[in-house]
Amino acid sequence: MVSVGLTDGKPKGSAKAINAPLVNANIDLAKLKAGLDLVAGEDEPTMIVVPDAVLLKDTDNKVLNQAILAQCKELMSRVGLIDIPGGDDPDPNNRNKVIDTFRTAIGTRALSYGIAYYPFLKSAVMTDKMIDFHNLGGGSRLAAVLPKLEGAAATALAATLGRLDKAELDEFEALENTLLRLSDDYERLRDAVLAKMNILPPAAAMAGVFTYIDKTKGVWQAPANCTLSAVADTTLKISHSEQADLNVHAATGKSINAIRTFPGQGVMVWGARTLDGNSDDWRYINVRRTLIFIEQSLKLAARAYVFEPNTASTWSLMTSMINNFLTNLWTQGAVVGATPAQAFSVLIGLGLTMTPQDILEGKLIISIRVAISRPAEFIIINIQQQQQTS
Repeated sequence: MVSVGLTDGKPKGSAKAINAPLVNANIDLAKLKAGLDLVAGEDEPTMIVVPDAVLLKDTDNKVLNQAILAQCKELMSRVGLIDIPGGDDPDPNNRNKVIDTFRTAIGTRALSYGIAYYPFLKSAVMTDKMIDFHNLGGGSRLAAVLPKLEGAAATALAATLGRLDKAELDEFEALENTLLRLSDDYERLRDAVLAKMNILPPAAAMAGVFTYIDKTKGVWQAPANCTLSAVADTTLKISHSEQADLNVHAATGKSINAIRTFPGQGVMVWGARTLDGNSDDWRYINVRRTLIFIEQSLKLAARAYVFEPNTASTWSLMTSMINNFLTNLWTQGAVVGATPAQAFSVLIGLGLTMTPQDILEGKLIISIRVAISRPAEFIIINIQQQQQTS
């Protein structure tokens, strides 16, 4: 996690209409890009997630997302989990507009390193104990609203709150509870704010899913067909036919993974594609991430052989090391084939991967081919009638 600093705590801008885009003037593109540039110097990260990106203006969001994909492609060691601005819109009539706008803005570069999910989630992360009159602008603003809605008792209490925005804890809790008893409007207002605050973009939750799948099954397992914890629902229901357009978009080829609610199963991740959905090589998340895992693992292991003699004995040691590593992955199902020889091949040597000139220039070149396991994304069952035989 990389901190990009704190806001100054002072509200900026004005109140938005209920259906207006959720833009927060306190979220600064320059600070987020500075954090992105900082993480570029680290070897450990395998995912880049910026949940606050959806609070940027559309133009700034576009710049940041393209910068994330550019870094992933340059370093080839990580993927970007990207949220879709407007994914919290519950109106199904706006779905195509939101998706089309995102597909246009994301561009065409490094799509195999990007992963997007839709729609937003109705979480249960925050509870009513975390919401009070401070979240509604403080006592001063509340004092201006409640007198128009409630009777004299609530009006008087709202006026008191206006003078006690920084009340002591015990006094604050007593005032809060009294206001809840006196004002039905205040309770409804507080519940509405809580519901809004619990609507969250999915990328951060998916980072948790990726981590869980990596630890329990392996990076080669598709992060899908799993239930999201602490999530009650999605902001928009997606049907099977609607998901078909998300998964395989004929015009752009940019795939977006659906998060769907299924009766008796809860909210489930129901997609496992990168943004490069039409690519035969890179359409699946686990294929991209498994190749990253193999490449980065072998790069680290190969450091032990830097400055060793570029001779047959070194080539033999490296071949054995790589074969052992890939055989272990084969036994776990990461690479596929009836035998290890069918699942991968490793070539090192003069006349195989190197020329005499390569050796003179100090190059040791290794050629590796692997068959990565792919998810059974579509299970097709054919049923036919046959004639009775007895």
